[in-house]
Amino acid sequence: MIKVEVSGELGPTLERLTGKINVPEGTDVSIVEMKAESSEKVRPGGRVGGSEGVRIMYFNSLRDILFRASSGETIVVIGDQRRSEIADIPEWQGIMGYPNVSYCETRNLFKQLPASANEAVNQTRPRNEIAIQLAETDTPQSIVRGLRHAANAIKRGGGLSKTDDEWHNNWRREARAAFGDLSDDELIEKAINADVEEAKPIFEGRKLDAAFFDIEGTLIQQGEVNQDLVTELNRVSQELPVIVWTDGDLENAKTLREAGVLCPVRPKSIFAGASVAKAYDDKQEDDLKQEFRISVDEFHHVSDMHEEELREGGPGGPEHE
Repeated sequence: MIKVEVSGELGPTLERLTGKINVPEGTDVSIVEMKAESSEKVRPGGRVGGSEGVRIMYFNSLRDILFRASSGETIVVIGDQRRSEIADIPEWQGIMGYPNVSYCETRNLFKQLPASANEAVNQTRPRNEIAIQLAETDTPQSIVRGLRHAANAIKRGGGLSKTDDEWHNNWRREARAAFGDLSDDELIEKAINADVEEAKPIFEGRKLDAAFFDIEGTLIQQGEVNQDLVTELNRVSQELPVIVWTDGDLENAKTLREAGVLCPVRPKSIFAGASVAKAYDDKQEDDLKQEFRISVDEFHHVSDMHEEELREGGPGGPEHE
């Protein structure tokens, strides 16, 4: 059965599309609209054109979807946001850590919805336990870090909108909860200059079955995205969960998002004391051990490498098997 949880204007569109989704007998798929506003505008329990097996319910917040994903429910999330626009939200990273969840942008519903449903039903991605745990570790520091990240983008865009912009209104509300009842300009400056406590180790003593890619000098070299290594990242992501880590500026993640790299980006410091399955880094393996006490089963030292060298274990390939 296909269950649809969208606001009214999307109902007729989804009515036409649900017939193109092949769902195995006995499998339920929920198509959930992701919106920031209140769900009071959605008519619960209604029908989409009387279609059999399709019903409209409330749409959900990210926290709601994260909880439902953890139960094993098969979910296709649809939303107006581009993937790159939501890639840095911890709850969203946790949601996409579950292979039973996929995402489809509303602008691409006709082209992508059947494939997105197939991705969630067949669970084609590996489960990312690290992203899931980080989504559930919602500390005040992570909230402020998120506000600061968004504040830089808001300032570059000319400030907070004075109109009824959902995203800006949500940021304004969260910023006032964190910093007090300040003006828009004061909130932006407060967030940008917020003193965020350095990230503390979360995974010390843990064995992490995932692949880790560094940013500066690795995925980004001399200011340019290393496309060969992005190709390698995409290949590895079919086998292992992938995390991008850095001991530099997290703002560099923006360049990666523009290049289509959407996996979680985190400071290396939170992985101090962990053992990881695979790592790609321009640092030497001994440097990771000395600076962060991180041990690696399969280490790839990255210089100006090519994809072929990565796969064949050449100059940029594994230092040890």
